[in-house]
Amino acid sequence: MNIAALCKASSTHTNKEKLQRDHPAKYAYSVTRGGSISLYTSDEPATALAEAWLKKIGRQEDAWCLVEALNDHTVFFMFVSGGDVKKAITCEVNQLDTVLLLRSDRVFLVNLPESTLGQYGDCPTATPLAPLAEAEYAPFALKPVSTVRWRAVMVGAVLLAMCGGGYALLRPQPLPESPVSPLDPYLAYRTSVSQALSAKEILQNTVALGAYGLLLPTGWPLDTISLQGDNLTLTANRSPSGTQAVIKQWLQQQTALTPFSTVTIDTLTIRIPLSATLSTWRDTIMPVGQSTTRLFDAQTTLGWTVRDVIHTDHRVSTSIQWSLTKTAMLTDIATLIDTVAMQPISISSLTLTPTQPLGRYATELSLAFTGETP
Repeated sequence: MNIAALCKASSTHTNKEKLQRDHPAKYAYSVTRGGSISLYTSDEPATALAEAWLKKIGRQEDAWCLVEALNDHTVFFMFVSGGDVKKAITCEVNQLDTVLLLRSDRVFLVNLPESTLGQYGDCPTATPLAPLAEAEYAPFALKPVSTVRWRAVMVGAVLLAMCGGGYALLRPQPLPESPVSPLDPYLAYRTSVSQALSAKEILQNTVALGAYGLLLPTGWPLDTISLQGDNLTLTANRSPSGTQAVIKQWLQQQTALTPFSTVTIDTLTIRIPLSATLSTWRDTIMPVGQSTTRLFDAQTTLGWTVRDVIHTDHRVSTSIQWSLTKTAMLTDIATLIDTVAMQPISISSLTLTPTQPLGRYATELSLAFTGETP
């Protein structure tokens, strides 16, 4: 049995005919459901296997995955959410979509041992299923796509030219329509975490840069350490007793900072470029709820003030943003790192301003947790 390829598109932006023109094939099967169009295509006789499984298992509102062994190395993988097939592919057993597996309430395995999912972490308990019988998948065989013979097209073109003369050639022609891209329900989530700056990495750099701030020479006191775009920036302003000779000599001793430092008449600026993002979370999504509750409790216990909490729901994910403030030492910031490590937490703003006594900073930062919508 050949398995058809699935292409999905929003029914508000296209229709079955256009989607089929954008994805030409000899055989096709399409269905509109839940505001989207599912088009199954193949150049050989094939079956919309995902639709057959959807009918057998049922269109429950919960999310579920099915993995069916095709041979020793290849499996059929499908994901259903809200009663609609969101993804259906053939792949190797070690290339399953981790995000969709962890998003599922149930996972069905066909001709596969439960240990198959061991490499994917905390997956739902697997339910074994028997393969579909021919009578169950036969109704979902793709239909031949009718085509107009080339000879008929040529005759029609000649007749049109004879009847219409040169008008058809001179008339403005519409631009070709752009192909409709398949929908990826997790595209926004994957993009968000790939671009978000890692709170853990930035706080580690903040502690390191703050240590240099404590070592600044006399006459060049620290002004601020702040996050500016993709740079962590230290600024020191020259006092009346400060000299350029002193600060330049100090920089020569801090060779790691030299490439990132700029000295003007009154200011030392050190800009550390940041590149660490949450890209390691592209294929994994963590539940919101208990995770953030424990996080807020831990940060409050450490003496930080949690405020301005904002929840933003997206299609399949939720972003929770909040601010932290504290008159902190560098050791306090180092301890804060433990609360954000190993979690999808990004940072959008950070400011440290020296205060009294020496070694303390008026600290304010904005964090965001991006996870699975409850």
